[in-house]
Amino acid sequence: MTGWILGVFKPRDLPAGSSFEHLGDALSYHNGWKFTTFDRDNDIALSNCALTHHGGWWYKNCHLANPNGRYGETKHSELKP
Repeated sequence: MTGWILGVFKPRDLPAGSSFEHLGDALSYHNGWKFTTFDRDNDIALSNCALTHHGGWWYKNCHLANPNGRYGETKHSELKP
């Protein structure tokens, strides 16, 4: 199993008049990345973002949106060499 990969619909993909048109786009940053968990580090950060930010997500380096993590956490990690 290769894992789950996030696919994000951009606002232009939504029908005109959609109730979601006003939302910002914090998910595109995560688009195409594999899901990272405590025991499976699929992100590009030096640390495991799931451990650092207290929850699994489609992390890149680490997040712009993190609904599964600790509320109020905004710290990001450094890139892996």
